[in-house]
Amino acid sequence: MAKIKSTLDLVMERTKNLNMTEKDREKLQEKQNTEKARMWVQRYLGRRMDADELKHELEKQSRQYPEIRSLVCKELAKFLDPAGDNTMVLYALEKALGADPQSIRDLMQSYETDLKNQMSRYADQMISSLNQEGFFGSSLAPNLARNPQWQEYVSRAHQGLQARIVTVTGS
Repeated sequence: MAKIKSTLDLVMERTKNLNMTEKDREKLQEKQNTEKARMWVQRYLGRRMDADELKHELEKQSRQYPEIRSLVCKELAKFLDPAGDNTMVLYALEKALGADPQSIRDLMQSYETDLKNQMSRYADQMISSLNQEGFFGSSLAPNLARNPQWQEYVSRAHQGLQARIVTVTGS
């Protein structure tokens, strides 16, 4: 009687002659380290890891993979909100990555000022567009939350802020 093969046996049989290229290994390593950085940041922000532990993990891992510092910095920067409380994120950037929190605050202030300036420009454009469509009056209120151009601008500006923060931290 024939032997019934498990799924694992079938997979192993089909992949026994396949080899990973160096490029594939590097991609896999990058993906694994990105996930590791995301996990550390989530654990830190969830208060299941403190900044000293984050620093220790970074030092340990950066010997093998120096880019991990940049990945952690990018992950932390995603949680910076110029209008919100950034105490934990700034503390982690300072303690674990050696960043100057005041320079990051200055960058966020500049980002917020730029957004306010651009917001009025986009609002004026929306009102002009509404006027061209035949809508007039002092009660016109542009809804920037539904404006795709504004949303795209905010997204690009936030990505630019994150990139400048990574640069400032030297990661």
